[in-house]
Amino acid sequence: MKGSNDYKKAEEWLWSEVMGQKLTLSVGAIAMMASSYANQAVPRLMGRLVDPKTDTKHQSNSLFSNILAVGLLGGLASFTRTVMLNSAKEFIAANLRRETFASLMIHRKLDWFQALQSCNGNSDETTTSEKSNEDKELQQNIDSMVNEKELTPAGVAVFLRDDVETASHTVTITLANMLRSTSSCVFGTYHMLSLNPELVCLAILVAPVVGSIGFLSRKYLKRVQSSQQEAALSAAAFVEDKLNHIMMVRLSNREQDEVVNYGQIQDENVQFGIKSALADGLSMGAMFCLSTSALCGVLFAGGKAVETKRMTHGDLLSFSTYSFMLALGSAGLARAVGEYMRGMRCARRLYSVAYPLVENEEVEMTARCQSIDPQLVKSISMEEVSFTFQSHDRLLLQDVSMVLQRGMVVAMTGQNGSGKSVLAMVLAGLYSPRNGRIVVEIVSPSEDEPVTTRYDFVNDIDRSHQASLVQVVPQQPVLFNTSIIENVRYSCPDAPSNKVSEALKAANCDTFVSMLDGGAEFNVGRNGSKLSGGQRQRLGLARALVADAPFLVLDEPASALDSEGATAVNDVVKACREQNRGLLIISHRINTLELADKVIVLKEGRIVQHGMLSDLKNEKEGELVALMPELVGR
Repeated sequence: MKGSNDYKKAEEWLWSEVMGQKLTLSVGAIAMMASSYANQAVPRLMGRLVDPKTDTKHQSNSLFSNILAVGLLGGLASFTRTVMLNSAKEFIAANLRRETFASLMIHRKLDWFQALQSCNGNSDETTTSEKSNEDKELQQNIDSMVNEKELTPAGVAVFLRDDVETASHTVTITLANMLRSTSSCVFGTYHMLSLNPELVCLAILVAPVVGSIGFLSRKYLKRVQSSQQEAALSAAAFVEDKLNHIMMVRLSNREQDEVVNYGQIQDENVQFGIKSALADGLSMGAMFCLSTSALCGVLFAGGKAVETKRMTHGDLLSFSTYSFMLALGSAGLARAVGEYMRGMRCARRLYSVAYPLVENEEVEMTARCQSIDPQLVKSISMEEVSFTFQSHDRLLLQDVSMVLQRGMVVAMTGQNGSGKSVLAMVLAGLYSPRNGRIVVEIVSPSEDEPVTTRYDFVNDIDRSHQASLVQVVPQQPVLFNTSIIENVRYSCPDAPSNKVSEALKAANCDTFVSMLDGGAEFNVGRNGSKLSGGQRQRLGLARALVADAPFLVLDEPASALDSEGATAVNDVVKACREQNRGLLIISHRINTLELADKVIVLKEGRIVQHGMLSDLKNEKEGELVALMPELVGR
């Protein structure tokens, strides 16, 4: 029942987009019918040319005038039909892509993407047998709706390209072809009845048979080609996997083995290619043989009718042409029905990505409360917060409570996998707590005394204002394939040039930027590939500073920094104190912890120690000393 409802909703969604182009589609449909009418008139005119009733000059001129009129009408109608239908298809496709992309950007939660990645090989908790079962299920349902757990972010991009193209083509070009094929069958049958009813029974029996055999042969060919495409995709995935892990391949001395494995995959691809070629050849050969035989049969029976004066030569030519058009119309109608069903499956799959309103799934709200002035924010705190991803059973954060105040520098440390980076993302509002809440405290000025108000950071504050309150510099900052200045401005597109320059200077970027070709206009390449790790991290730091948020989180800020860039952390700490910003630094370095007012130690998602560094290093049995034995005696 639920699948039926999803299918209906997907159709309604798709047809709502079609209605937005109803004028363009109506003009295209009218032009298509005019074009079909012109096509139906051609066999009659061919018959009159071959077998004119009279040879008067007036009737000859009338015949050629009709031919010219049909040619002009058909040409203009075909032009109009092509332009209108294809224009409508492009508008519908653009709207579908726009709406789907907007849903991914705004509505989908980050842990949905995390779940996708986990279900595609990044989760250590998924057993080999479970993955094998998922792969079998995916192969069995390759032409049906793909479960969201079997998607990947890259796969979603493919859907935006292929599924949207198929769905938009279905409700425009395919429906038009269906209507044209139907009219071809109807009008063709009518004209054949008017020419010779006795031959109609033969043509009606032969034409659908030819069309059905053609449809079935093409269906088999598509199945073979689908297997060929899957094999090609598997080969591409094999290449990508081995090239991404080329270091491990060579460390394991498996280069020649992988070459042999890839050769075997190519051998399988060749076999699929041969099957595809055989199926294509059989399809074309059978269609030619059957079509030719059917046409000859009609001509033979028609010849007998000409001998007995029941038809003229021109009538026979017209009748044969109409029978051929009837066969094409039958095959076209069957093909269009198959394409329509496939297009609806694509629409359903796309709908499942664009509209995540399904059972047991929450959708992130985009409008919650009034905006908040960042200057009035006093602190942000986590109150007994627990969190895990949708794809995990184990809690990554457990009952975490902490406070970050304006002007305070807090350092957090812990073993790898203790949940530090996850805590940073939850604190920034990118992930929603499973339990507990994040509270923002605002102090508003008043004539008597300041008024303190507490807001739920997740449920009360709009996402755009969450970003204006907390900025995070991840351990591996993402850079887009554009200029340095555009990357730094990404967190604040309206930032003036002087503000960007100040941020670059504060992050110790000005020296290396000045040495690049074009300076701040230098294109960093895809994900910053033209820069070093330290340079990318410094630019990520500058981008966070430009946002001018009251709270800043640095996740392992010195992990990739060089000696010059490492001083940027000291400068940021100093700037945060001077500008009354709250700063949370996640680090394993002792000299970074020494910059903090307070140190928090995280273990298995829980806070096990917190306080001043001078006090924590004196706790000989504490977790911090276990992590950093060199603290003793400093």
